[in-house]
Amino acid sequence: RVEAIEGLFDITHLNGSVELENVSGAAAVNASNGSIQASFSRIDPERDLVFTSLNGSVELCLPEDFAARVHLTTAGDPIRSAFEVRQQDQAVTVPAGGTLRQKTSEVRGVVGNDGRLLRASTLNGEISLERCQ
Repeated sequence: RVEAIEGLFDITHLNGSVELENVSGAAAVNASNGSIQASFSRIDPERDLVFTSLNGSVELCLPEDFAARVHLTTAGDPIRSAFEVRQQDQAVTVPAGGTLRQKTSEVRGVVGNDGRLLRASTLNGEISLERCQ
């Protein structure tokens, strides 16, 4: 668990979950056998965000003004987004507040005005993009 810090984070946990609470900056987070929960107060507009879980959900709380190119993948579990993800390439569009459910779920698109890349993937769990209050 990491709380209330600012900067560039590179976190790996081999056998458990990772939780980032009220952080600011950018992150690369890997959890081999657990979920990832991250709540950002501010995101570095120049840095990409990468979240990978092999066996757990990825739940991200992002600032209201969040903008990025997104690439979200699961092995068939739901992808939820409080942000509108506009379709890019041949992927699927998820409306704000919508859920994508299919055998293999993949969403490539843009939230807001293009920008950094947000990549989130999991083999066993859902992905959720929420708005931080």
